[in-house]
Amino acid sequence: MIRMAHARDLDEVLEIVDKTVEVMSSQNNPQWSKEYPARSHFESDVAARSLYVYETDDGIIGFICINREEAQEYAGVSWSQDAPCFILHRMAVTPSARKKGIGMELIAFGENLAKEHRVYYLRTDTFSKNMGMNSLFKKCGFKKTGEVHFRGLTEPFNCYDKIL
Repeated sequence: MIRMAHARDLDEVLEIVDKTVEVMSSQNNPQWSKEYPARSHFESDVAARSLYVYETDDGIIGFICINREEAQEYAGVSWSQDAPCFILHRMAVTPSARKKGIGMELIAFGENLAKEHRVYYLRTDTFSKNMGMNSLFKKCGFKKTGEVHFRGLTEPFNCYDKIL
């Protein structure tokens, strides 16, 4: 079940972040670190009611932040549309639950949430070295529209969008 996150969920969310950082580090992918994303990012997401968790009987195994907050770096991207959109941020599935369609379900949830708000356009980004997320976005019908740089990393982040 996917539901809105609460402050009480943050310890489990941060456990997933820690495991994800370990996997990323082993793949020479510095997208996430001990500094980003931090508890404060998720506290802000919870306060804004934009963090959603994927919960099973065993606990929280994934999460996604969905809102309308575009990074200022997005201004230089050649997006498919200049239209109201939802942005997908900070998404992860615990490593032991990957390759089971949970990421696709989280993205489909974001699509449905956007449609419920009469928004028919999504934007997102992921680090160019994050092969799993790049593949997932393409598999879910997103199109690459450009690149941006974040947090001083030398490699770019790939920007994607999808018209719903």
